[in-house]
Amino acid sequence: MNYKKDGFDGQRAIILPKSIINKVCLPDPIINSCYITAFGYYPKAKFHYRKRPNGSEQNILIYCLEGTGKVSIADKSSNVSPGECFVIPCHLAHQYKSDEESPWTIYWCHFKGEHSDDIVRAMLVKMSSYNSQIPFLDERIQLFDKLY
Repeated sequence: MNYKKDGFDGQRAIILPKSIINKVCLPDPIINSCYITAFGYYPKAKFHYRKRPNGSEQNILIYCLEGTGKVSIADKSSNVSPGECFVIPCHLAHQYKSDEESPWTIYWCHFKGEHSDDIVRAMLVKMSSYNSQIPFLDERIQLFDKLY
């Protein structure tokens, strides 16, 4: 199988250069409290797959708009369907993949900062799991699209 981490038709992604993070985000106490390091949109991402045995340096939030997939975080696996989001705390082993028959369309972002772990902990308490159903709202999609 030819799994891939990106390179999907119609995808959009912005990754903040480390030089910007070092010059702008880290020295500013307000920005450094929580900032996005990368975000993107992967439509019908067939064969999308990521495996990070040691986790990521950033926290990750993924929102599934269409299609399905599967996520495993800290040895807990679950299916992902439209309208679900999942949050992956930094440094936590995980893997996720899009379904081959019904590949997902996702919006995603990576984020860091002095308070980002607190934000993730609060999300996990509210969601009581790594993933949660979120009602579809055009406004949410428009906000993601405005980032580009």
